[in-house]
Amino acid sequence: DPRQRADVTLTLRAPDTVEALTAYYTDTLGVAGFAVSPSTVPSALTSLTTFVRTTAPEAPTESVAVGVFDDETERLVTISGQVAAG
Repeated sequence: DPRQRADVTLTLRAPDTVEALTAYYTDTLGVAGFAVSPSTVPSALTSLTTFVRTTAPEAPTESVAVGVFDDETERLVTISGQVAAG
């Protein structure tokens, strides 16, 4: 069913800066057709960016959140959301 969505979650550590990581995922998801969705949700994360994509009028909207937590020695990146299955 093209309307099905899959939940995705990925957590990783990186030595890059918060700005570099945010730019990387903004660029990468942008190439895949995702756009930044403004958010005013408060967060304990250093950076939180939400991306959305709708591939066709009848397709479900996909959303991915990229959060970065800076502990001053490395960054913890969490990517989660709902994307089209298959």
